[in-house]
Amino acid sequence: MLRLSCLLLAALAPFAAAQYDHLTIVPDSLMPALAPVCARVESRGLTDTTVSVSDVLASSSGRDDQEKFRNFIKQAYSEWGVTYVLLAGDNEQIPCRLCWVELTPQYKDSIPTELYYSALDGDWDGDGDGRFGEAEDSVDLIPDVLLGRLPLATPAEMQAFTDRFLVYTGDSTKPYLENALFAGFDINAQYREEDNCELLDSLLRPPSVRSFKVYDSHSGNHEDSVKLLLNRGMNIWLQYDHCAYNTMGCGWLNHNWFLLWSELDDMTNAPDYTINVCAGCFPSAFDSSYCVAEVLLTAPAGGCVATFGSTRLTWGTDPDPFRTGTHFYCEKTLEGFWQGPGNGSFAGLAAGQAQAAPLVPENVVWRWCHYEFMLSGEPTMPVWVLGGTGAEERMTLDAKRPTPGPTIVRGVINLQSAACNLKSEIALLDISGRKVLDLHPGPNDVSLLPSGVYFLGSAVGPEHRPGKIVIQH
Repeated sequence: MLRLSCLLLAALAPFAAAQYDHLTIVPDSLMPALAPVCARVESRGLTDTTVSVSDVLASSSGRDDQEKFRNFIKQAYSEWGVTYVLLAGDNEQIPCRLCWVELTPQYKDSIPTELYYSALDGDWDGDGDGRFGEAEDSVDLIPDVLLGRLPLATPAEMQAFTDRFLVYTGDSTKPYLENALFAGFDINAQYREEDNCELLDSLLRPPSVRSFKVYDSHSGNHEDSVKLLLNRGMNIWLQYDHCAYNTMGCGWLNHNWFLLWSELDDMTNAPDYTINVCAGCFPSAFDSSYCVAEVLLTAPAGGCVATFGSTRLTWGTDPDPFRTGTHFYCEKTLEGFWQGPGNGSFAGLAAGQAQAAPLVPENVVWRWCHYEFMLSGEPTMPVWVLGGTGAEERMTLDAKRPTPGPTIVRGVINLQSAACNLKSEIALLDISGRKVLDLHPGPNDVSLLPSGVYFLGSAVGPEHRPGKIVIQH
């Protein structure tokens, strides 16, 4: 891990001397506790630079702190080739951008939107009225970097996350990694989440993963069943029921059963930490005093190593509420876990955001859900799949051999030198896997593309792409 001051970074950038894969922004008070996480990121062959919150705010321009953080990320992306960004701090330390969405006269809200920090074109306030993310603001809806947040405020909380991150990423062979919990309960008389869980189980779960299920159609106390299975050890945990910022339903509608903060904090599954994907409302509302995601990331004897969830109410829309809105982003997140070669990644959410982007401008339900779904965790973390390669935790850098850096280009990509080892049709992709340009042998003009990070190939997810390109103008 390399910690550089903003002034030094700015001095290096014009000469492309500083190139980094991973940017960490963290308050000074949390930096020592987080340092082992950044070191583990680098042990996987990525380069990290850690910058303090105070350095960012002192050197970056913007109308408020949120814009200063975003402008700094934009610079890191366009000039240093950053692919991953970790915001390591709670809302009081690294404030979220609230984006306005009016679904109906009854349902309208300012939504904490982490996409503001990863989709980097424009300023998200195109009409200049101080309300961000409105339809008339012509918002950039496709992420340029893979971003995660650790909504943690104290050194003790950050240390609790660091300890579990090191445990999870350090061993890809534990037997519990083959386990996945599908917990689905009735939302109303028409929609049963167990039907959606069954759909995801049949579409996405690889043969090497064993499914455990708790549904409203089952007998027994569902709350107790979910707790029992989690404490036995689940690699992946899908929770599909009504939720709140302090509660996760386990048969809320039919039985009034739910897991409170105190019960989540009492989980005893350590060292077999889980990854949670939740379709309910508010579990990631980190702009409140405390939320479910924060509890799960810091439970003293168990809990989660990462969570995916929403910061506000969740929705679906026609023609199929189980495959649209919030459920769509849950499904795409699971695809990133289970549908790639070898072990999974957290890139599925970004791919889903790119896929859904054309629907957002004309559909306010899609806009709401597009803004609110987020990762609480480290964006480079592997998702272990037994039967995958399981090699990342053993990956070390040869000190005698320099790590290959990205190819830096100004206006032309020479395909013969940049990707001569590729045998299939080649395209230039952005971070979400979206094709931005077809490439051909010889020189390719990229002078009209924005500065930033791109990849050669056709696979979704930067870890499966053969070449990284940084375009600078």
